[in-house]
Amino acid sequence: MSILGRDTISVFAEACGVSDLSEDVATILAADLEYRLREITQEAAKFARHSKRRKLHTEDINMALRLRNIEPLYGYSTLSGIEDGGDPRKHGFKRAGVNEAFYIPDRVIDLEALVNADLPKLPVDVTYTTHWLAIEGVQPEIPQNPPVVEHKDDSKAHLQSTIVSELNAEPTITAIKQSATAGSALNADGENVADKAATVANAMAKASRQPVVMKTVAKHELSLEQQLYYRSVTEGLLDNKDAYCRQAFDSLCRDPGLHALLPYFSQFVAEKVLSSLGNLGVLTNMVQLTASLLRNPNLFPEPYLHQLLPAMLTCVVGKSLSKNPEGDHWTLREQAAAVVETICRRFGKHNRVQSRVTKTMIGAILDPTKPLSTQYGAIVTLTKLGPLVIDALLMDNLKTYHENTLGKSKASVDLQERTDARMVENALVNACNVYLKWDQEINKVPAATTPLPQPNVERRNKVMRELFGDKLSLLS
Repeated sequence: MSILGRDTISVFAEACGVSDLSEDVATILAADLEYRLREITQEAAKFARHSKRRKLHTEDINMALRLRNIEPLYGYSTLSGIEDGGDPRKHGFKRAGVNEAFYIPDRVIDLEALVNADLPKLPVDVTYTTHWLAIEGVQPEIPQNPPVVEHKDDSKAHLQSTIVSELNAEPTITAIKQSATAGSALNADGENVADKAATVANAMAKASRQPVVMKTVAKHELSLEQQLYYRSVTEGLLDNKDAYCRQAFDSLCRDPGLHALLPYFSQFVAEKVLSSLGNLGVLTNMVQLTASLLRNPNLFPEPYLHQLLPAMLTCVVGKSLSKNPEGDHWTLREQAAAVVETICRRFGKHNRVQSRVTKTMIGAILDPTKPLSTQYGAIVTLTKLGPLVIDALLMDNLKTYHENTLGKSKASVDLQERTDARMVENALVNACNVYLKWDQEINKVPAATTPLPQPNVERRNKVMRELFGDKLSLLS
């Protein structure tokens, strides 16, 4: 049986203009209305629990109605009847006579008192002021800043007294003192237990009154052998001696005891890449050092990718990696791109490394203000990341990139710019060949198992044929 009577439903129907509502219909509507009320009440109770409250407010009911795409009830507030000093219980539901019909009584407002009431104060205009939070690391004592709290309890004397009081409050010491005054019982060796307990208690109390020596935090230090190894490797790489560097890289690839040195090598790579921009030899050694650390099966470099990856990306898309424009910075970019590919392949699935790298690379390619050397490094990196990356990011942007950047550079009167454009074109041709080889392989697979759809293959082949012609060995 519904908690709502038929009379209540009949009153609601008459208020809506329906006067001939039958009792059977009223009974069915009462059951449905009870279900809706329970549903709204349960949702409102959830809002109340999430608000860390035990009492249900009208705002919770309105939020539950909005959740059900129902217009909330206007004119009701949780503080209704409280603002004017009234009793909120007097503003709830009331029974209409002896029937099971309820209603909400309207509040009676005295218009004369409302008119003669004082007007509320005008809100203060929004203003802002400026003040110093700190001057040379010292906070000025002004009303706008929070007061400076002096920690007087941190003094050495207070610390010692606190430790002594805590020691005296220990149950062991308390028990010893009590036993010292308990009596003169003898133990198995014939000694007086009370005298022995008193001696122990006095010794512990005397020890507690001695000055407390605060030990400093112990820092992790490398052993002498590790320090010599790190110094010899870093100095040898900076001296750029070929034979010594080859031996160092071979040792870094195979040595199983480099766990403690890994954070130092990572920081060394990050610092030297930033401070040695323009020194092609040092940058090449830093890339080879990172590659050797990644090839070592005994090391776990993932916690240090925040230092290694930005340094390698700098070597890939850096604007000026060599002071000599004719220097072979192209090989350095290719080596750094191979290291970036290794990082993406090993750690890209967990830390979204590959998505960030590809976003950086395609942004460098499509930015016409970037130099051609930067765009070359980005193209090489996308090519090394595989045909799926080429298919998703590079192929549909070939024509736009050629028209906006590469075509203009190939027609430039500057010899260096034309040389850079030829290198970029070779990188694009290599990327297209990788894509075409992959496209031919997946065409041999039945259509049901093809990893990606190919709606624009003909258009892509036409664009590649127009741009590169016979340079594409795999284009039919």
